[in-house]
Amino acid sequence: MKKKLLGLLLVLTLLSALCCTALAADAVSYVEYSWNETTGLSSETKSVTEYTEITAGTTTWNDGWYIAKGDVTIGSRVTVKGHAKLILTDGAVLTIPKGITLQKSNYRSLNIYGQTAGTGTLTSGVYGQTPDCHAGIGGDDDGTAGGTLTIHGGNVKAKGGYYAAGIGGGCETGSSANGGDFTVYHGTVYAEGHAAGIGTGESNAVDGSRGTVQIYGGTVTATSSGRSAAIGGGQSADSILIAGGVVNASTTYDDTAVIGGRNTATPSVKITGGVVNITKGNAADYLGNGYGNMGKVSITGGIVYKDNMGTVYGETTLEQDLQIPAEKGLVVPQGAKLIISDGVTLTNSGTLQIEDASSLGGNGALAGEGSFTLPASIGLPNGLTYTGQDLTAEAKNGIQIVRPSPIVVKGKTFAAPTGECTITPGEVKLPQI
Repeated sequence: MKKKLLGLLLVLTLLSALCCTALAADAVSYVEYSWNETTGLSSETKSVTEYTEITAGTTTWNDGWYIAKGDVTIGSRVTVKGHAKLILTDGAVLTIPKGITLQKSNYRSLNIYGQTAGTGTLTSGVYGQTPDCHAGIGGDDDGTAGGTLTIHGGNVKAKGGYYAAGIGGGCETGSSANGGDFTVYHGTVYAEGHAAGIGTGESNAVDGSRGTVQIYGGTVTATSSGRSAAIGGGQSADSILIAGGVVNASTTYDDTAVIGGRNTATPSVKITGGVVNITKGNAADYLGNGYGNMGKVSITGGIVYKDNMGTVYGETTLEQDLQIPAEKGLVVPQGAKLIISDGVTLTNSGTLQIEDASSLGGNGALAGEGSFTLPASIGLPNGLTYTGQDLTAEAKNGIQIVRPSPIVVKGKTFAAPTGECTITPGEVKLPQI
């Protein structure tokens, strides 16, 4: 009997050792990003050996690491009950049609990481399956605020149910449906909400507020089909910072800004870098809120497109290839500078206007067959005094267009646009780029 017990113990010991050895050998790598205001984004490849591999039954995520491999679908809504860390391995497809509950109560958080190729995908919330008042990732119908979501990589798609955000708040009568805290460093994010794309949900009492959004890199697309901003929310988000990456934002509601909030809110929106594409559609404004109050809006750097026209702010460095489409234009105004980094190409298929040769810098390339223009100005005629009469004819004879001489920058010739002034009573327009 003793020999049998000793033999059993020996077998269990060997199995335990083999299990631990296999776990240690099967380390899973991930890429973690961080942000420094001086040096920008940096990354470090790390690995983890203690984790839970996700299956169809992994519906509760507690403290610790979770690994998505292969093709996995979880039919129930997942609940985060701690500080969970998810690695989307390259090629993984994790689908959670009913979404993920991530609430601010008890400081719950979810960090999502990708691997080197960044091809892992998480789909959280699917049209017709995300419950009403439940965010794709975030709050649900009890009015609790969304938790803390940080994305370091991979491809993340989130769709909220009716009245809820794609990423952020759910909704509840008499509650604020707060948005939670969202940060993205890298990867591709698509968030669609009946409320905010990224930010707050809706409430019958007071529309949601009090959330933060920070975007340092990656490609982020946010869209709203309800009474909210694409990024921000109802009354507002506390703070929206875009410091890098590519951001695409659109909303359909006519009483809000695309990035910011609505009503009498004074949202804080700060853009210091990146490329921001804002499609206004029926929205009341591009930035701020829907009542003509811009709030605390600050743009000190980056490229901001308002529909088809983009503007460079401050001294902006282009870190990745950028194309100006045929239907769009980009202006580098006086006092601004666009630095094209080494190895990066700016391709102009539309219109690029610069102030002078110093408007473009860096060792990168300028390509494309679009229009490359310099600004024209108006030379006013002497002795033309307004008398209350229609002086359109006299103005046409006296006004001149002052066109600077063409210049060559990065192999492209920039010249003032051709055409004449458009003159009507009370208005003079230069040829448009």
